[in-house]
Formats: sequence, C-alpha cells, structure tokens
Amino acid sequence: MIVCFTNFFIVLRLVTDRMNILITGGLGQVGYYITQELLKNQIQAEITIYDNKSNNKINEDCFEHYNNVSFEEGDIRYIEKLYDTDWDIIFHTAAQVSVPFSIEKPVEDMKINIGGTLNLLELAKEKKSKIVLFSSAAAIGEPSILPIPPNHKLNPKSMYGVSKATTEFYGLNYYHHYNVSVYIARPFNIYSPLIKENDSYSGVISIFIKNALKNNPLTIFGDGNQTRDFIYAEDVAKIVTKIINYENLKGKIINIGTGKETKIIDLAKIIISLTNSSSEIIFTSPRAGDIKRSVADISDLTMLNLNQFTSIKKGITKIIDNFK
Repeated sequence: MIVCFTNFFIVLRLVTDRMNILITGGLGQVGYYITQELLKNQIQAEITIYDNKSNNKINEDCFEHYNNVSFEEGDIRYIEKLYDTDWDIIFHTAAQVSVPFSIEKPVEDMKINIGGTLNLLELAKEKKSKIVLFSSAAAIGEPSILPIPPNHKLNPKSMYGVSKATTEFYGLNYYHHYNVSVYIARPFNIYSPLIKENDSYSGVISIFIKNALKNNPLTIFGDGNQTRDFIYAEDVAKIVTKIINYENLKGKIINIGTGKETKIIDLAKIIISLTNSSSEIIFTSPRAGDIKRSVADISDLTMLNLNQFTSIKKGITKIIDNFK
C-alpha cells in the first residue's frame, strides 16, 4: 500500500511572479522529498510533478492539499506537452532503476534513461532552464580510489550503470556546447521510509528490517565487510534544492553522500538492536559483481556547509516506526 506522509505546509497563492518548477519522477522517493522540501521552504513557485506511475512510491493525491502543486501523468520518452510551459528549474529524477531489468532489456533501459534524459536536456536548452540531472554511483563501478571523487574513472558493471554514465557525459556536454545550466547530482545509497525490498541500492535496509521485526534471520551475501554510503532521502532533497544556487557547481558532477562508510554487517547489527530482535545473522556466497567498498568524496558539499546528515540510526528508526 502506497501512503502519504502528512507533513503538510500549505502554500497559499500569492499575486507575485512565481517560478515554474518541473519534477520528473515526482512520485518516486527522491521526487517526493524534493517536493516536500520546496513546500517546506515556501518557495514561490508552481510545481508540476511529471510521472508515468510505473514505479511510484506514493500516489498523486498526496499533494492534493497544496494549491501550487499539480500532477501530469506522462513518460519522459514523450514530453511534447512540457514545451507549453517556460520552466525555470527542472529536477530530473525519473529513471529506470532496476539493474536486472537493464540487463534483460538493455534497449528499453537505454530509451528510458538515455533517451529520456536527452529529451529533458533539450527542453532545458529550449526553455533556458536550470536542470538537475540525477545520476548514480552505479556509473562508477568498482572504485580504485576511496573516498570516490567526482572525477573518478567510470567503469560501470551493468547496463543501468552504463546508461547513468552516459547521461553524465551528455549533461556535461550540454553545459559546454550549449551553455545549459546543468547540475549533475550523483547520489550514493539513498534510503527512506519509501524504500522497497527490490530497490537496487538500499533494498537491503528494507529486507533486514522486515526480517528483524519477525525475528527471522538476516542473510548477508559475503562476509559483511562490504561497505556502502547510505544517505537519507530528505537530506538528498535538502542538498539538491540548494546546489542550484551556486554558479560554480554548474557543469559539474556533485557527489551526494555522507562521506561515511557503513559495513553491511554493522547495518544488520544496528537494525537488530533498534528492533529489539532476536534475529541471527547468517552468511551466504557473495553476489557476482558486488562492489566491495563505496563511499563518496563530499568535498564540494563540505565547502558549502551542506554536510549535515541524518545519522544512520535515526534514519533507520524512522523506517522502523513506519513499518510498525
């Protein structure tokens, strides 16, 4: 069941010049929190959520309480109707995010992630919009440098990673060749109460919590010493709604992470502790292609004082409360 989080900040219509903001994939995890962040800050804007509802985490009626948010059902492969509006800012979060799907259907993955992103870049070029493109740490593959710098060599291990790496290159080239105000956000492992078990990068949290609440075993692939940089989705939204104010970040890749590694075995222990579970931890064979360590170099965020993050324990507690 897809539910809404009732953290309402009603924004009244004012007789002023208002920005037009487009959020593709606005019914997804990141899109939802970006919308909430804009509303919380009472930004004077008309916000349009554009989503095809193929993998939505919330329903469009979650925003019916706001009179400056509208929903438009649509696919990023077909955006002709979006040319009817002059967009000031575009947050492009819509994507095909399943690694297995990308391997089974690479052409479809390419059409959605690469073709869809090109459509939004063309729209931004035409409308002279600021655009935040969402990439993924999957574009990097197995890192050779830790923490992983934004300019790390790209060597993706899946078709999904290839598509995200490609969109990064397109974004950089639209900035250099067409002077489009492109900001490339490269998030690491995003999590929130909206995560699902099949989420590629943070589904492990959902799986562990569900099993811990039932006192079932928590299964770890490998020895559990593999690490991830988990960042709470609300923190991601706070960051990306601020980076567009910094001209020096245009045409750059910005790592969106906490700069802290969490071992999967430690994650399991945290969840067992927070749920007061009697679950045991069991180990099984490592998964092929699983990255050993991942943590973001967040120097850009630190310099801008955008490095205040929800602790992993606090974030997981919010998810546990929601599960209960």
